[in-house]
Amino acid sequence: MFKSNSNKILVPIDFNEHSVDIALNYAIMLAKKFNLEINLLHVIEESGFFSRFFSSEDNEKIASQVEEKLKELAFNISRKRNIEITPMVTRGKIASKIDEVANLLDVAFVVVGASNHSDDSDEKTLGAQTHKLIRISNRPILVVRNPDFRPDIQNILLPIDLVPATRQIVPHVVELAQLSFSKITLAGGVWDDTDNKEMEHKTEFLLNQVQEYILNNGLECKTVFWNNLSSGKEFQKKLCEYGQSSEMDLIVALGRSEESPDYFISSNTLHLVSCSPIPVISIIPKERGITFATGRI
Repeated sequence: MFKSNSNKILVPIDFNEHSVDIALNYAIMLAKKFNLEINLLHVIEESGFFSRFFSSEDNEKIASQVEEKLKELAFNISRKRNIEITPMVTRGKIASKIDEVANLLDVAFVVVGASNHSDDSDEKTLGAQTHKLIRISNRPILVVRNPDFRPDIQNILLPIDLVPATRQIVPHVVELAQLSFSKITLAGGVWDDTDNKEMEHKTEFLLNQVQEYILNNGLECKTVFWNNLSSGKEFQKKLCEYGQSSEMDLIVALGRSEESPDYFISSNTLHLVSCSPIPVISIIPKERGITFATGRI
């Protein structure tokens, strides 16, 4: 995935502070670090509530103004930050169109900004379009919510559990860590609605296997483990707290499996992306032919 022929990042933008000040600035850091091009995308929602009140001529005028505004933004930032940025304007349903363009351009990942306000609802906190994009896309989605967060990747936090799909993202994270010269911390946990002793043994065994695999790939790696948790949601909360206290730069979340039905993704993943002040990247699990004692990845 990260060692594909792709040299592009897609940044959906709607001109608010989350997309411009947060997502775009973070994307610029990634582009410079990995020598990537940035594609700015604005989607004009054809079925939007207000569009019905304008004539087709008015809508074309609005689209032209948006295109000019996006071109100006791309030109100014390109000149100021010395980086190549390509602006694009298209029409359609926002999340679906972003995913369509991401696949068309074969981007390495999509960078989106999210609100930094907490909320009980994952969808409200993330924003409905970001929430949907994570659920439907087969591209890595990197969500950034803190404008003051250090724009670098040196320490990656990778949650590990016994779900086969979780193990399948390990090689992709190794590739990312090798490209960014990062250290990896593996995190595991057991909660009270499981057979703690058996699950604890299996999870710690898997953590040790994955750690050995990562070390054999020339990377630094350590593990953390929490038991007696109340639920998977508490595990996600622990990840967020540990990520902050240990100065992690990126947390990895499990994206939608390619074998899963459309729109199906773990609620734990959505909660992690919603609650984390640290950038989170959702990665699609793919089998790579690597076998651990607990299963093939």
